[in-house]
Amino acid sequence: MEGKIPFEAFVGVGPRRFFDLFSLTLSAGYVIERKKDGKLSEWQPINAAPRLQLQPTSYLDHEILALETVKKLRLKSDA
Repeated sequence: MEGKIPFEAFVGVGPRRFFDLFSLTLSAGYVIERKKDGKLSEWQPINAAPRLQLQPTSYLDHEILALETVKKLRLKSDA
């Protein structure tokens, strides 16, 4: 692999999603209540819900669509 740059997928939380995931009040998701009646609420897995709205398509679907668009544009420019 000499002379090549390895490509690795990003793993982690990007800056645009940080507040959505970790903010109690600034998120686009639902509001998290840390306390109830002045006492710290206990997290229960049975009541857990995704913090963000799930997208109907994955990033792979978006990449396939982008690739198809590029192929069509290349065919038009070659004609």
